[in-house]
Amino acid sequence: MDSGVKPLPRFDLGLSLAGGVSCGAYTAGVVDFVVEALDAWQDGRDRGDADAPPHEIAIRVVAGASSGALTAAILTAALKYDFVPARAGCSDEEARSNPLFDSWVNMTGISDLLGTRDSADRRLHSLLDPTRLDEVARRALDFGVGVQPRTRRWIAEPLRVDFTVTNVRGVPFSLAPGGAPSEDLRARMHGEVMRFALTGLGGHHATPPRPDEFTISFPADPLAKREGRWRDFAMAALASAAFPAMLPARQLRRRAADYSDMPIVLPGGPGKPAEVVSVSPIGSEVGDGWYEFAAVDGGLIDNDPVDVVRVELNERDVLARNPREGDLSTRAVLAVNPLLGDDAPAQSSARQFTVSRVLPALLRTLLDQVRFRPTDVALALREDVYSRFLIAPTPSGTTGSESSRHLAGANLGGFGGYLAREFREHDFRLGRRNAQLFLADRLTLPRTNPLFAQWGATQRARYEIPGSDELPIIPLVGKLHPRHGQAEPQPAWPLGYSDPDALAPLLDRRLEAVYWRMLRSLLLRLILYPGWRLLVRWQLRNRLCAALKAGLRKHGLL
Repeated sequence: MDSGVKPLPRFDLGLSLAGGVSCGAYTAGVVDFVVEALDAWQDGRDRGDADAPPHEIAIRVVAGASSGALTAAILTAALKYDFVPARAGCSDEEARSNPLFDSWVNMTGISDLLGTRDSADRRLHSLLDPTRLDEVARRALDFGVGVQPRTRRWIAEPLRVDFTVTNVRGVPFSLAPGGAPSEDLRARMHGEVMRFALTGLGGHHATPPRPDEFTISFPADPLAKREGRWRDFAMAALASAAFPAMLPARQLRRRAADYSDMPIVLPGGPGKPAEVVSVSPIGSEVGDGWYEFAAVDGGLIDNDPVDVVRVELNERDVLARNPREGDLSTRAVLAVNPLLGDDAPAQSSARQFTVSRVLPALLRTLLDQVRFRPTDVALALREDVYSRFLIAPTPSGTTGSESSRHLAGANLGGFGGYLAREFREHDFRLGRRNAQLFLADRLTLPRTNPLFAQWGATQRARYEIPGSDELPIIPLVGKLHPRHGQAEPQPAWPLGYSDPDALAPLLDRRLEAVYWRMLRSLLLRLILYPGWRLLVRWQLRNRLCAALKAGLRKHGLL
């Protein structure tokens, strides 16, 4: 029987968390504030607070690449439980109890990455020690021990969590007509999306788990998350963050059937719409069971998974688009990109490209290109597009000032945040500040959108954006609103917190560990060691220290 209660209008959101190396601390700060805002709004509605407007939000998908994948994993593994937001001025104990702050600010630093705890394996898998990252992943999975569960109705059931990875092995496809095997028309796909469906979290119904998703649920004992599908979940996030050579590749697997009928969009001709065709893998190579592969940084191919989120919000219809008009918008991608913009020009003269500079220049070129998504950024910054929004570093919160130069960790290609805890805390705090200002004034829709149909006049007056006719999709209840409560403070620029010369002993120790595992022959190691020790190692260490100093000085941190 119809209860006669009219359902509240709902807006669906998907989070796209771009890669940013150590600038993942910024993304973590943004996400921490978004969770706090949604929790406070839900609590206000439960209390009957007149300042908590009546509509619904459903977070349906969280997708991450590289450091964004780590942040997505840490966040979603904790969403079943209550945790204290890491506000400015919170106690050390409160900050440690926040999984996002603790993982990004407290647990990951240069002394860990230059450690030698991975030297038990005689083979060299990475230039940096990944042991601490493994511990971060383990601690994220363990979160919930001694913590009260919490129901978050603003999460979809199930919640999609997707990580982009680079499949080094690749998946062989035939491009012959009809997908028939052909030696002449082969291609390998290296871009992967590891898909997970988390159940037992939210209150908004979504499409049930699909065959190409790993379904995982929260066990009664949080420590049980160390095994099974949860371990696959952690490995996929670590693989997405495995910067080539710096961090080790991870072994992943997918069902061979997941690769069947991969959709390819063909542009339409004059007056004709685009169409979708499908290709299938070459069965003799892929098989019909599990397909295993080594995986590295997802940011090498897709560093900003906006399209992954868009397609998921459209029920995997690759041709569908979210409505862009303000009066019609019902769902949107909220992208967080910490490395937007770059003020460090590369060499402009061909004469500068000596052999020793080719590989570093090539790596930077590839990373810059994969991070440059002009269409996505342009759409997110247009005032007449209400299906795509972008949060990027800015001290003022105004459109047009977004740039990675505002992050302390953005120096040294994004690795700089590992040099000092103060750098990462600055970026985390700036993330929270940017998120507050963005939710208050920029994540908005015209007041004529049906989402606000049941808002009262007082609520509209409280939340309306000054100088516009728009209202926020996520209202900031109580003191969270910068105009009615307390604004997140602008963090002080962390000048002088890193001394690269003090890292010399750590660099020496790590370089020694790399040397002894790089050469497989013991005799060759012994023969070459005097030259290595007396001539090569100290030059490498001094050049690394000089490069660190130059990067910090150029970024205004030294």
